[in-house]
Order: sequence, then C-alpha cells, then structure tokens
Amino acid sequence: MLVDDVSEAALARFREAFLAEIKRTRPQSDWGMIFMPAKKVEVAVGSVVFVYENRARLLLSRFDALKADLSTLATNLAGRPMAVSSRDEAGASAPASSALRVLLR
Repeated sequence: MLVDDVSEAALARFREAFLAEIKRTRPQSDWGMIFMPAKKVEVAVGSVVFVYENRARLLLSRFDALKADLSTLATNLAGRPMAVSSRDEAGASAPASSALRVLLR
C-alpha cells in the first residue's frame, strides 16, 4: 500500500485500512480499551503513533504487549517496514515532515 506511493492521500488510506484491520482482528475489548481512547493516530512513512491524552499503566502495559503484532500488521499492509508506538500528547516527538495527523474519531 505504501511501497510506491507515500503521498498524504496514501498515508490516509493506509491509516484507515490499518485501523479497520485492527478492529477486525483484535477482540472488541482491545478496541474499546486500547485503541478508542487514542486522541489521534499519526501516520508517517515507516511509523504509526497512537497519541493519548494520558496513558494509564494498564493501557501502556497492554499496548506494549501488542506492539510487535501491530508492527507486523502495519508492515504487511504497507508493504514496507513500519514501527507502531504510542505516546502521551504532551510527550516530545519529532514527527517526519510527511506525517499525517488525523483524529481517530
């Protein structure tokens, strides 16, 4: 999906496909507890970042447990290596210039 096209539109399509695949393949409890609380999902070439207002310890622990599977899923969808991570909204981050910031909801 992102092998040849890394335009903003392609990043947006990838984001939607990635979130749909998470919703399809993960238990509903994961969707509600881990992914829905995210304020936004930032997608750039090579990375997906779930941004939270304030991650609870349980959420952080569960997200970390899923991180490898999520990175594999993202890599398979994108057709190139993708790293999945999370951060608090106030956390320092240096997004790539081609990052696409879109509200999750």
